[in-house]
Amino acid sequence: MRDVAFLAYLHTVPCAAASLGRCSPGVQAHHVTYGRGLSQKASDAGGALPLCERHHEDLHQGRGVFVDLSREGRREWQFEKAAEAYCAYLSAGARRTGG
Repeated sequence: MRDVAFLAYLHTVPCAAASLGRCSPGVQAHHVTYGRGLSQKASDAGGALPLCERHHEDLHQGRGVFVDLSREGRREWQFEKAAEAYCAYLSAGARRTGG
């Protein structure tokens, strides 16, 4: 089950790869996947991270700032950044609700 509020939140925060440089305008939600080939599935709930269009495409293609990372290295980076984004989202929610 996807958390629609979390996905909307991702469009309001900077690109997770901004520190790597070369961001393009706008942010998209990149869904972290698991599995291979036809059995590949998108993660639920917090399994997404904010990426600008350039970094989103570069991550999928393994080029640009991600060229030196192996497929497994890119997967690990995605999971780490998705976890950071979801924790920030939960923290922001707690601040909004006074919790």
